Amino acid sequence: MKRKLRAGIIGCGRIAGLLQDDPLRKGVVTHIAAYAAFPKTIAVVACVSRHKEQARSFAQRFNIKTWYDDHRSMLAKEKLDVVSVCAYTDSRYAMIKDAVDHGVRGIFCEKPVAASLKEVDRIIALCKKNNVRIIVNHTRRWGHDYRTVKRLIESKEFGGVRSVTGYFSGAIFHTGTHMFDIMNYFCGRPSAVIGSLAHERGTRFDQLANGKMVFDDFDGHAFIFYPGNVVANVVGIPKHYFIFELDLHLEKARIRIGNGLFELSTTGPSVRYSGFNELRPSIVTVDTYPLPPLAWAVDDLVRSLRTRKKNISTAVDARMALEIAFGIVHSHRQGHKKISLPLTQRSLRVRAR
Repeated sequence: MKRKLRAGIIGCGRIAGLLQDDPLRKGVVTHIAAYAAFPKTIAVVACVSRHKEQARSFAQRFNIKTWYDDHRSMLAKEKLDVVSVCAYTDSRYAMIKDAVDHGVRGIFCEKPVAASLKEVDRIIALCKKNNVRIIVNHTRRWGHDYRTVKRLIESKEFGGVRSVTGYFSGAIFHTGTHMFDIMNYFCGRPSAVIGSLAHERGTRFDQLANGKMVFDDFDGHAFIFYPGNVVANVVGIPKHYFIFELDLHLEKARIRIGNGLFELSTTGPSVRYSGFNELRPSIVTVDTYPLPPLAWAVDDLVRSLRTRKKNISTAVDARMALEIAFGIVHSHRQGHKKISLPLTQRSLRVRAR
């Protein structure tokens, strides 16, 4: 019988566990709940926050035996197999490096995976060298509805993707990386990006001067170019409501998918114009899977540790999403120029939460 894996959580905030207290959030919506779905396979034995009271409260709330206020102390003492990295973006590279140095075999990291492309490249190389499996919480890759859309696209039942429009309320690194990742999941590897930033959150455009290497997260717009002449239009501007929605136009269908939304329209003869086709609502059944998305993510990580199979959401995937966000920044700095991907400049650093 395989021994139970030992897990630790770095960062004791919302996605680590506190979102479970939201009465409107149902099921497994945090790292702690995802681990709890596998009581015979893995156990969270320690947590850490640089704020002592937060670490102590989190440990008591979720019945975790040991808490720390320094992640290196936890890594040195606990002999962990798996670590969740839920701390702020600018700390993630150092925490992942420390985890690998202390023999951790599996890492479940929040997004964006790092504060710069240079850092994520180091993470990828470090994990590869040490045979460490790392997954990134772009949750929709494990989402049943999004995987259903992926299957419909790959089946060519309604032809290929012709265009995509994405709407989200949130900054391009914080929420936008979710959008860019799921667009990549549907459309492939992007080749270029055109972007325009907005400073809706009070962030300063003077941070984008050529000599500035560190900047705050921004809102904005973008065009992303994909294989097959597919162009995605992204609108990421704050609103007085929360939205995360994609509108995909296929050759013979339209799919709208987002938080609480899944609609399929298919083509048929027009009832208004002779010789034309029109879209009409159609029934779509979401593919069923035995696990909710975040629990599936933990299962995905554990299985890969034991079988070496490829993960569903990797650091390489996360890098591609992060690169789009940095591409938007470069495009804005260069007068909205079309920026080819992959980027050669990797030193820009974002202060994203």
